[in-house]
Amino acid sequence: MIYKNNIIVAEREQLLIFNKNSGEFINKIKIHPKGKNFYGGIVWGGAALDKNKGIVYVNTGNPKPHLLGLTRPGKNNRSDSIVAIDINKQKVIWDFQETSHDLWDLDIPSPPIIHNLIINENIYEVVISVTKIGNTLILDRNTGKPIFDITYRKAPKSINNGDVTAPFQIYLTKPERFSKIEYNLKDIDKLSKEKRNEIKSVLKKSNYGWFEPPSFEKNLITFGLHGGALWPGAAIDPINQHLFITVNNIPWILRNLIYSTELYTSFPAEINDYHKIYIKKCAGCHGKKRNGLVSKKGEKLIKHVPLLVGFYAIPNTIGNFDSLQEINDKHKKLNLTSIEFRKLQKLFKWWDKNLHENNKTTTQPLWYPFLTEDGLPASNPPWGYIAKLDLVSGKILFKSPVGYMNVNGKDKKIGTTNYGGAALNGAGILFFSGTEDSLAYALDATSGEEL
Repeated sequence: MIYKNNIIVAEREQLLIFNKNSGEFINKIKIHPKGKNFYGGIVWGGAALDKNKGIVYVNTGNPKPHLLGLTRPGKNNRSDSIVAIDINKQKVIWDFQETSHDLWDLDIPSPPIIHNLIINENIYEVVISVTKIGNTLILDRNTGKPIFDITYRKAPKSINNGDVTAPFQIYLTKPERFSKIEYNLKDIDKLSKEKRNEIKSVLKKSNYGWFEPPSFEKNLITFGLHGGALWPGAAIDPINQHLFITVNNIPWILRNLIYSTELYTSFPAEINDYHKIYIKKCAGCHGKKRNGLVSKKGEKLIKHVPLLVGFYAIPNTIGNFDSLQEINDKHKKLNLTSIEFRKLQKLFKWWDKNLHENNKTTTQPLWYPFLTEDGLPASNPPWGYIAKLDLVSGKILFKSPVGYMNVNGKDKKIGTTNYGGAALNGAGILFFSGTEDSLAYALDATSGEEL
């Protein structure tokens, strides 16, 4: 960005200012205050400059570690936020946070939009950001105050020991959300009975719902991780005051995992005998350290062998290793006896306690798209669409599916996932690309119909 005689660069957690003519470094402005207790929260979604005011608006990313907030208590201010930086005063003048203590990777990924919003002949100087949650945040450019009322709802608590989730999260009713993060049975009601039954069998052993926190014990199913608005953001019609948002609408599975970092463990004599049972019957699949296996191609999960670390390392967190019947049902050729099972229980208790006491565990996030056996998203289509929002009324005017897929031998406009952007011209034609069919589209901006 260029302001007066300066070049302004948004770089991770700061703005860098250089002289435009000489290239001389002038100053840097930190986005985050001293003493922040997380890493991440960087400026990576783009920036917008109000040249008349000399204010730069940036969207920040999520705090890290991902999916787990044990080491970063509190709201984690200025992560998942819109931040305004006054270049003349060379300081942050306001910030607005969408997600508090983010455990879901709900960074605000796309560039903010500057607009003078006219409502009932009143002019509001605003900055607009569209988000993964499906929110359209419309804030006063000078103060950071929302133009429409912000509502909050009580959020679920984490079952992870020591991780205190935010008691409330934003729930916007105006503007209407163009997508959502909460997964429920209504999201599969248009699928075949066979698919619904397949999905329901997964849901029985999973958590899902509005801001349900990730855990070590169960999978979390949610929209939003690569859903809602993504990096390209939105196109604006400044005359008619409409916003066109490219949206992904697929469910994801999120999970916290505990891994062993030990290089070598010396077992006592009795425990060593139990360990031999593990090496003989379990290590071939679950590994010598019990770390299992995760194999992915891109974001898609190819193979997952569950890890067996942590049943006793973090009490009341990961569940119990207490069902011989369930183990033998999952391993048809294992034939684990009740005596061997009790010995493995004693082994795991000793092993986990030893790892915990010697600080030989680490946590890592796992996420991948929730797909059915046919490789399609485990939710009703469309899985991608263009949403049109009236900025004055806050109403969604249409959701137009974009992207063809072969269904039963015929090409059907089903609405595929998309990672492209949209551009609007003065004739009311919306251009768009980024669907799985690799086509470029022109849509009627009034109706959403494909031209």
